[in-house]
Amino acid sequence: MAYVQKNVNGFLLALIVILILCFAGFTFYFRQRFDTFSSEYYEKKAELAQIQSQLNEERTRLQQTTEELTTKEEREAQLAGEFKEVKGEKEELSVSLETARNDLRITKSDLSRKTTELQQAVGQLQAAVSDLDQCRRDYDEEREGRLDCQEDLSSCRASSGG
Repeated sequence: MAYVQKNVNGFLLALIVILILCFAGFTFYFRQRFDTFSSEYYEKKAELAQIQSQLNEERTRLQQTTEELTTKEEREAQLAGEFKEVKGEKEELSVSLETARNDLRITKSDLSRKTTELQQAVGQLQAAVSDLDQCRRDYDEEREGRLDCQEDLSSCRASSGG
């Protein structure tokens, strides 16, 4: 039985050695797998941090773009309002200009008519002045003739009554 016991002890020793070797092999294998997973984890963590940083940058740019777009839309709305105001003023000024042009045409027409009337009146006045001058000359001639007649009459009376 010593032989069986020696075989059992050898078998148990071999089994323990095999188990230790298997345990050591599994430990080494899982340690390698753990190191691989750990390094992959840290790589993925670094990539995630980089992606997070890029995402934050993109968010910042998106926020800036949104603010610029909002500002642009506000400016467009403001300019559209100003454009409508200017367009309204332009239309009002166009109407006022057309009214002023019509008034100017009417005034020019009236001026032309009044100028013609004034020229006619000046012509008539000149004719009247000319007639008046002629009448004065005729009056002066008649007056001189009458004075001459009175002098002649006075001289005749003086000579006849003398």
